[in-house]
Amino acid sequence: MVKTIDINILHDLLSYDAETGIFTWKTRTLSYCSSIDNQKRLNTRIAGKPAGYHHSAGYTCITLLGVAYLAHRIAWAMHYGT
Repeated sequence: MVKTIDINILHDLLSYDAETGIFTWKTRTLSYCSSIDNQKRLNTRIAGKPAGYHHSAGYTCITLLGVAYLAHRIAWAMHYGT
């Protein structure tokens, strides 16, 4: 079973370039972090950097809120809104 995630959360956390297929982390707001220190640490470490990792099965995955999603499914959702 695939766990679903709200499209708004995807747009809050990621930027997607449809031409290159590259996802980039956005600056996180406090609502997605457990504390201000955690927010600063995350934004310093990942904001503006490419998102995702290559799974051993050959797929690119992105972990959002503790759940790994296939990048091509996130791309579809962000582009088509479903």
